[in-house]
Amino acid sequence: MDETQCLRMIRASLAPSTGCTEPAAIALNAATARKAARGTVTQVTARLDAYLFKNAMGVGIPGADERGVDLCVALGITAGDADAGMNALHTVTAEQLAAAKALRGCVKVEIVDGVSGLYIETILRTDCDAVRTIISPLSNTRRLPKRLPSRNRWRKAARTAGRWRNLSPLRTRLRWINWRSSATR
Repeated sequence: MDETQCLRMIRASLAPSTGCTEPAAIALNAATARKAARGTVTQVTARLDAYLFKNAMGVGIPGADERGVDLCVALGITAGDADAGMNALHTVTAEQLAAAKALRGCVKVEIVDGVSGLYIETILRTDCDAVRTIISPLSNTRRLPKRLPSRNRWRKAARTAGRWRNLSPLRTRLRWINWRSSATR
């Protein structure tokens, strides 16, 4: 292998990033969820692998004067550009930073046990919608946002069909994501 082939392989595996890669990846995932959701944000749950959490909690966030994973998620929602890739936080304004700090109380960060490698999951709930995005090594790419069903729609379908037994895995899943949106109850 000659030098040009080696340089070509290195360049193909690199991508530009604004700031440290851990906050950039977390903000990108949150920005992707926000782009797909409709309505006003009511609750956000970010689930990360332990190593990503450890690396992201102490590093600086582009455009912010504070540190923390919850602020990174909130900035991804208020200021993140989902189409910019790892440069999701390249244009953070003072107004967006203030909105992110206000949104910080709605953000819940959890560590996922038993995963190896990169894992980022964002569950974003609004007053009329719920979206889930995942970045994991199994997909090796960013998955498209998945719209989560509202509870009322599934309860109505179960009453109509008269079979709760067939929907038991779905009810377990809704409990697992800790559904709390008042608009869907």
